[in-house]
Amino acid sequence: MQLVNLQPEGVPVMIENPKDMQRKTNVFIRGNRLSLGAEVQPMVPESLNDFPKGAPRNRMGFAQWIVSKENPLTARTLVNRVWAQLFGRGLVEPLGDMGTQSTPPIHRELLDYLALDLMNGKKWSMKKLVREIVLSGTYRQSSTLNSDNVQKDPQNYYLARGPRFRLSAEQIRDQALAVSGLLSNKMYGPSVMPYQPDGVWMTVYSGESWVKSEGEDQFRRGVYTFLKRTSPYPSFVSFDASSREVCLVDRIRTNTPLQALATLNDPVYLEAAKHLGEIMEREGKGNTKNSIGAGYRRAMLREADPKKIADLELLYQKRLPNLTKHQLRQRNTWAVIWQRTITKTVIQSRLHVGSKCLIEFR
Repeated sequence: MQLVNLQPEGVPVMIENPKDMQRKTNVFIRGNRLSLGAEVQPMVPESLNDFPKGAPRNRMGFAQWIVSKENPLTARTLVNRVWAQLFGRGLVEPLGDMGTQSTPPIHRELLDYLALDLMNGKKWSMKKLVREIVLSGTYRQSSTLNSDNVQKDPQNYYLARGPRFRLSAEQIRDQALAVSGLLSNKMYGPSVMPYQPDGVWMTVYSGESWVKSEGEDQFRRGVYTFLKRTSPYPSFVSFDASSREVCLVDRIRTNTPLQALATLNDPVYLEAAKHLGEIMEREGKGNTKNSIGAGYRRAMLREADPKKIADLELLYQKRLPNLTKHQLRQRNTWAVIWQRTITKTVIQSRLHVGSKCLIEFR
């Protein structure tokens, strides 16, 4: 009885209509829906691979046709997009127009191998595909620039060094929260409303309003942020997120003053800097070098070499006299130093894919 009255959350699932509910589809003569032509049946483009023999003419058969071993385009497209997520650039560009009109693959044999292995060896396992790529020697290379390689291959088409690219809009915010220890591990549930400036979210003819979430909900991952097409989250827009008016396969990457201003003034980053400063102060135990090492380790996931420690210590000594008493009363010293100098540089200009950082602090 308890199971019957549990009332769990439902998930809508698309299913085929029974035959008695399926409608007929006709050609519209000259596009006029009132002038019907010949009746048509479910089919796929003849220029592509044939429909699987014995497959039903419904969504199930269509799915079988998409992942058929006679259709290499699906596996190639999937591999190309995963590669672009990890390396910042696909083996074929642009991502949304892969085919005869796109540029030829940079490494055709590699693309063929990964696509065939995904279908046959890995049985379409995305986890196995990602694991193979990130454990490769190519992915584990340092991103340090070499003058000879830069002159020969400035765009790194031939992967002589590790990739260098920026995080997406949602990941930048998530990374700042993760580094400071504020990121919530809460999963699922309705969307949340983290801080955003007043007057941004204005809804006409309705009483809707942006009500800031409380507790850990304001520090949940960006994927849970409430989005409205006509009034997108301002921090995401500054970092080139989609406005949701059109579907984007790939996002542009820009470098605008608004991005630096967001990391310097958005309360999310101020709060992250405050908590990270507290961690640095606690772990450093009054020692400047130890505090710097603790902050660098959390942000870059590796130990800082002595030269970086010395440079950051010098930066700290230069910035300390410029802090006002008001700033120091509001936040601890390390929070102000980190937020004003280090956070912007590390979070905005480094790469963090999974648990690997490749961009050197500059």
